[in-house]
Amino acid sequence: MTSFDTVGGFSFLRQRVFVEVLNDLGQGLDLTIHCKSDDDDLGVQLIKYPDGLFKFNFRPNAKGTNLFYCTFHWSNEFCCFNIYVFDRDHPQCSNCSWKIRPTGPCKLNYVTRQYDLCFPWNSN
Repeated sequence: MTSFDTVGGFSFLRQRVFVEVLNDLGQGLDLTIHCKSDDDDLGVQLIKYPDGLFKFNFRPNAKGTNLFYCTFHWSNEFCCFNIYVFDRDHPQCSNCSWKIRPTGPCKLNYVTRQYDLCFPWNSN
């Protein structure tokens, strides 16, 4: 079944966005992640190093206000980051792949095929 939104008399097909999060913290460091939006709580997930990953998908709303916020915990570190922000990630990121590093999350750059689009952690 296909989902549609109507805004100002226009119908928009909402295509799913796929997000994956990989643990790139380093040897022996497992990552605990908890992501949520205003509408969805994706629960607490454990991402093992080196080959663990967490995936989720959703349909963007017609207003373009989607935001998924995640907390990340490993060792004695606790960090936060907005893993999907419609204004930042749409439309170039319909398949968003992230590597979580101690210095911050890095998104896959589909031009260079490297995880070189790196961001700082959110401030408290």
